[in-house]
Amino acid sequence: MKRILCLLLCLCFLTAGLTACAKTGDSSKNTGTGKPADSSQPTESGTDESPDVPEIVSFKDENGVPADYNIMVRAARYEYLWWDDENTSDTLQKSVWSRNAGIEETYGVQLGITEMTDTAAAFATQLAGATGAFDLVCFDYYWKLEQQGYFYDLATMDGIDLTQSYWYHGWNNNTTINGVAYTAVGDASLEVLQNIEVMFFNRTMATGNDLDLYGLVDDNQWTVDKLMEINASVAQNLDDADAQNKIYGALYDKHSFRAALFAAGLKLTEMAENGAVQIIAGRQINYDIADKISALIHSKEVDFSDTNCRVRDWSLFKNGQALFFATALFRGNELRTANLAFDYGIVVAPKFTEEDKYVSTNYGASVFGIPLDCRDAKMSALILSALNYYSTDSVVTTYYDQVLRQRVGENPENARMIDLARENVYVDFAFIYEFGGLLSAFYTAVRDNKSSSGEVASVLDSAQTALDELIAGFHQ
Repeated sequence: MKRILCLLLCLCFLTAGLTACAKTGDSSKNTGTGKPADSSQPTESGTDESPDVPEIVSFKDENGVPADYNIMVRAARYEYLWWDDENTSDTLQKSVWSRNAGIEETYGVQLGITEMTDTAAAFATQLAGATGAFDLVCFDYYWKLEQQGYFYDLATMDGIDLTQSYWYHGWNNNTTINGVAYTAVGDASLEVLQNIEVMFFNRTMATGNDLDLYGLVDDNQWTVDKLMEINASVAQNLDDADAQNKIYGALYDKHSFRAALFAAGLKLTEMAENGAVQIIAGRQINYDIADKISALIHSKEVDFSDTNCRVRDWSLFKNGQALFFATALFRGNELRTANLAFDYGIVVAPKFTEEDKYVSTNYGASVFGIPLDCRDAKMSALILSALNYYSTDSVVTTYYDQVLRQRVGENPENARMIDLARENVYVDFAFIYEFGGLLSAFYTAVRDNKSSSGEVASVLDSAQTALDELIAGFHQ
């Protein structure tokens, strides 16, 4: 009876998800091969097609005993995969518990989690010596465990279809190695959503300045130039010695200015038709974008601090001294509990020109991989798919509610903006694997207000050599 109750509770979460939260995708692209769809672009929005339910198979033995399904995860990341207290008062924890309970019942498995060390080397050592103990692993994107020959190609596994909408195509498609997807992220990777860089704004100030920011986004007029124009129009008293009198247009930090580059269309690499990674950083458009973002963050109307988003102080924004704060979505939790004198809104980061598409990125997340020595590859693949499929209308929906302070239905514009950001996540191969100083050259140029072409030109040759060595080091 308890199991039935768990399943029903999970189904309530899954079916009650609001339409605004449903991540769209083109399921007509499903070929049954598991190969990713478009190799370079974020998922297109605007379709009502629903993802396919992962194949349902019971893994109970002949005696009706559920199969163990063990997940190894970095200790700091386990909470979105596992929660063992069904009586928790936290709605996000409750949604994680109910999702897992429903999967256990549906697939005849018993989920378990092992929290491991927070260092890449120790994690790899444990993984190498696990000898089939783990069915799924979850670790930080920058640990580069993909190079060490531990994992299946997720794109070819029976039970995984990376074209489905609950996967982040703009991340997964651009982190493949010669067409091989050693890892992937989807809606179970809640950090992808949490760490998306957005623009929080003071809705009261926006209204007072006759600004319809949602309309600018909808009309494809939300560009870096438009942001700079708005910043100049709302900024006040910037030359006043009294800091409390100053009103800034926008606040930027270490991660948000980097995200602004990619949101404006910066692309350092692309995937060739044969799956090979190509460096395209030297194109003039990349230099133009970098120089524009540099002009933005170094304008007097912007308060820029080269600290990370977990350190940067909110006080200017909370005190009503800035229209925008560019930062990660998870920081909405802080605003939600703050006693603000104004309501806040959310828009995506601006693009470069009106003709461009909106792009969003984040500063990192955990990725999933299936070990080559897992006990049952089909089981590992199906449960991974189920974790992501059933997260969309449960864990993700609940997170929307928490970030937006009120129910999603009471904040439709904000929810729609998060949808737009979520549907168009992009991560560059150079961001994940950081080879040859290529990415750092752009960051340094923008941070220090230098010519991007000069900084990047000096590392292009060495970056190509580093990329060749990187690719050669992967176990195929």
